[in-house]
Amino acid sequence: KSNLAKDKRYFNASVKNFNQLLNKKIRMVEAMISINDWRNACIMLTIMRRICRPCMNHYLRSALCDLLKWIIQPLLPKTASPP
Repeated sequence: KSNLAKDKRYFNASVKNFNQLLNKKIRMVEAMISINDWRNACIMLTIMRRICRPCMNHYLRSALCDLLKWIIQPLLPKTASPP
């Protein structure tokens, strides 16, 4: 029973460390997207897809949506302002 508790603590600590490292990488990719460094962001996203689902992260989704808005905004027709 002692070994099981020890293994469980080790596993939980490992998951916590992994998530902290992953969060730093996710925030870095978010920053890359925000400054339009799409080339490096794409490389990082491709690598990260092997170990997690980056699209499930709020920060990355927000950055990608902002990028999409920035790209399509000039293509949308101008709307008349309300009187």
